[in-house]
Amino acid sequence: MSSNESPAVLISGAGITGLVLALSLIKNGVSVRIIDNQERTIGRRGLGLHGRSLETHKLLGLLPDVLKRSGQVPVTQLYSPADPYIAVKTLPFFEPYETTSSKLHDKHEALVREHLQKLGCIVETGKELTAFEPQEDHVVAHVRSASGDFEIIKPHWLVGADGAHSIVRKSSDLTFLGELAPSDVCVIADATLKCNLDKNAIHSYVGDPASKGFLFFPHENKESDLWTVICVGTQLNHEFVAGGIENMAKEFSDATGRTDIEFVSSSWLVKYRPQMRMVNSFRAGRVLVAGDAAHVHSATGGQGLNSGIQDAVSSPPFSSIIYPNLNAQVNLGWKLALVSKHKASASLLDSYNNERLPVIATMLRLTTALLDRTIHPEEPGDLRGLTREFALRQFGVNYRKSPIVVDDSVKDDDAETYDPYRSGDNGEVRAGDRAPDAEIGGGGEHKTVYDLFGATYHTVLVFAPDFSAARGVLEYVRGLDGALFRPVLVLPQVAKEKEDREDIVKDAGGHVYENYRVKEGEVVVVVVRPDSWIGARVGGVAGIEQYLQALSIHA
Repeated sequence: MSSNESPAVLISGAGITGLVLALSLIKNGVSVRIIDNQERTIGRRGLGLHGRSLETHKLLGLLPDVLKRSGQVPVTQLYSPADPYIAVKTLPFFEPYETTSSKLHDKHEALVREHLQKLGCIVETGKELTAFEPQEDHVVAHVRSASGDFEIIKPHWLVGADGAHSIVRKSSDLTFLGELAPSDVCVIADATLKCNLDKNAIHSYVGDPASKGFLFFPHENKESDLWTVICVGTQLNHEFVAGGIENMAKEFSDATGRTDIEFVSSSWLVKYRPQMRMVNSFRAGRVLVAGDAAHVHSATGGQGLNSGIQDAVSSPPFSSIIYPNLNAQVNLGWKLALVSKHKASASLLDSYNNERLPVIATMLRLTTALLDRTIHPEEPGDLRGLTREFALRQFGVNYRKSPIVVDDSVKDDDAETYDPYRSGDNGEVRAGDRAPDAEIGGGGEHKTVYDLFGATYHTVLVFAPDFSAARGVLEYVRGLDGALFRPVLVLPQVAKEKEDREDIVKDAGGHVYENYRVKEGEVVVVVVRPDSWIGARVGGVAGIEQYLQALSIHA
């Protein structure tokens, strides 16, 4: 939209958090302006993407371009203090699960900006939000340009994605409680090196992270001499190393005895001392916060830019080894779109806070524990802090206790132990869980369940033995707003009906029924939200109606 118009949503902060939220909203038909006081990114903002994020990129239409510009996260080669020239052990940076992570680095923001531009949204750089006043039906935002000119923008909603020093959060009187790490954790640089290190591997000179260690992360362009270098350890002279690239080179050679790596220059070199903080609420009336504006934490574990890709202004340095995830942006995007288009009550936005707050609290606990295990291992040679367990891929992140999910199989007084980071450990698939992916198969065409989903609508999967058993549910869903709800009949592999319509699929290999824990012959309705979490798992129309009521949606 025109830069002199007032949009439905104004986003302050054009890091990856703000960019992805803007993309989600625009795809949902919501007018957006996104501003940032910086002209460009300094330093890398992520080594790669979690598998869960790749699924979300698919929903947003980003995945083909992501895959074209990315490769695989390299293995880690460990070196012994006895011989710093020969790797003695190779470890996967992640445990070897089926979904592998993609490496994207600093191209990520540029890629999303390109997609926004194609949709008519240009990031307005050199513009800073200086103050705002929430009104009953809009927000009055005061914006200053780099030239010193002022502009008044009156959006219906304001989202602060403006980093840990967020003016949006501070002006909304949201608390930001937590703690600062007792000491500097590392010094990090984006450096040009002349060396013969294998560019298909991360190189770790960390005999004991509690004392002194060095990690070298290669650039995704194998022709480039760029590396991210991280110096860690309680015995590291942080002040000296942060004094310049020459000092970093000396500290490395003195500590390891290796002298063949030439530290030529650095485009970015800073100390990093993590904070672990989070807001008490993600919403204050017509004002919302996301990313670093809402939570900062240790980057260990790759949850950061976190569980919603953060814009990395204040937890900057270590974000070079963060694996971003888009959970927060897509969680907020579809809800804010429904409210902005008057398809749902504003109370729906309360669920953004209800769902994300427990997840972020758990994430802070996990990343802080992993940082402690990395910097203070239980015993010499303990390398567990260098690997990332399955939970950190965020496939288990769930909203089972959300007030807007509906599950016929769960009683209101269900006293199950709730872990926002783990679902499905007992083999169940419940409302609030990530929707499982599965190959649909048949006809020689490679297609998965996620090909049925979209970031702008709910997908209603109707599992039934035949069309007649599903007729009532299908007719009800087809009577709803077709832009918001799309029914798909999922037939078992033994069904006699043919797939002659786009809204009918046959589970030829049985994988969809298996992954969704549905038995052949049952009628089960799984409503998948635009963010690919399960909003409802019910037995029929009554359950769908209950879900719509929970959303306060006008379908």
